Amino acid sequence: MDYSNYADLCSEKSLNAKRASTNCTRLFHCLLLKDQGDRVFETLLFDIDNGTISVFIDEVNMYHKIRLRDDPRIDEIIFFEDDMTLVAHVKGKKPEDTKEDLFKEKKKKKQPTINDISDFKK
Repeated sequence: MDYSNYADLCSEKSLNAKRASTNCTRLFHCLLLKDQGDRVFETLLFDIDNGTISVFIDEVNMYHKIRLRDDPRIDEIIFFEDDMTLVAHVKGKKPEDTKEDLFKEKKKKKQPTINDISDFKK
């Protein structure tokens, strides 16, 4: 028996089982959300470090590690190790375009030439 092939087969089966478990958990949570709508759960925060928060939701038996550094909505993270506080600065919304901005933008665009206008009349 070739042990390297056997080890590869075991690794592949283990990886497939992990994927199936993750997909089943995701499906369960999607169905829960669809059935019950948005809900707020009581959550246990049990690990906070420089950029991640680990949470456990007992009601749905879910563990999740939130990686704030990977979240595009987070602009900056400050971790205070003395009192185990993690502050995340969320990026602000871009200001809505004002009428003046839209007018300036329109003016910058190429103005039609006489040939362009005559083409419209045809």
